[in-house]
Amino acid sequence: MDNLWLILFWSGPIGLGIFLALFGVFVWLLAKADEIRKRTRAMEEELKQKGINLSRESKLRRVLRSS
Repeated sequence: MDNLWLILFWSGPIGLGIFLALFGVFVWLLAKADEIRKRTRAMEEELKQKGINLSRESKLRRVLRSS
């Protein structure tokens, strides 16, 4: 049992491999989210130049504010 613990623990090869794989997925997801944010911001600026106003305000918020 002690040998299995050493293999699967963080300092072991399997634990370290799992950690690095999950860390890589985390960095990839952060990069993808940043790319989506940049594309969304660029699209909003392009539509704003064309005169189309996209409000981030929800319909519920507008209804609650008006009442």
